Amino acid sequence: MVNGDIELIARGVLIGPHGILLCRAVGSDTTFLPGGHVEFGESAATTLVREMHEEMVARVDVTDFLGAVESLYQQDDVMHHEVNLVFGISSPTLVRRPRISSAEPKLEFEWHAVNLLVAARLLPKPLCTLIPQWTRGKHVPWLSDVRMTEPITAGPRLAAPLKAEPIRLVPAHGGSRSPENVDQPRQSRMPW
Repeated sequence: MVNGDIELIARGVLIGPHGILLCRAVGSDTTFLPGGHVEFGESAATTLVREMHEEMVARVDVTDFLGAVESLYQQDDVMHHEVNLVFGISSPTLVRRPRISSAEPKLEFEWHAVNLLVAARLLPKPLCTLIPQWTRGKHVPWLSDVRMTEPITAGPRLAAPLKAEPIRLVPAHGGSRSPENVDQPRQSRMPW
């Protein structure tokens, strides 16, 4: 087995009257949030806007940073370690469509109920827990399914083992993000 690179991925949560929009590789029995790999020098929000346009020729606005999910998985003989930056997105055009066509023949899109994400086999699995919490207004900034192989211990100058402490995120100010203002500060708002 080979260890792959650490991958940085921008993903979008779009919820409308038909449910939450999920993506699937044609022929696969698992789903994932739409989005894609962040390219060098590109912000995660810009990546998401670009990927949504490439995958379904749709314009979306990035409305909020929801949180991050870290995941480790095996595909063929390669181990993947990915960090998913998850954003709330809005698109009045997409949420009105009961069916979403893919611009990429290897992908298909479908709506699912937020409370049935496990049945939709959503990956990475921590999203099955986080998305319902986010829709109820609970702020959970990060979740991981990566297990530590060794305990974190104090270095030579520290007297006690290191402890993880909660972080407090402070929202920025401004409006929703579109390709023109995606790197500008914005007010944090959930899209639903």
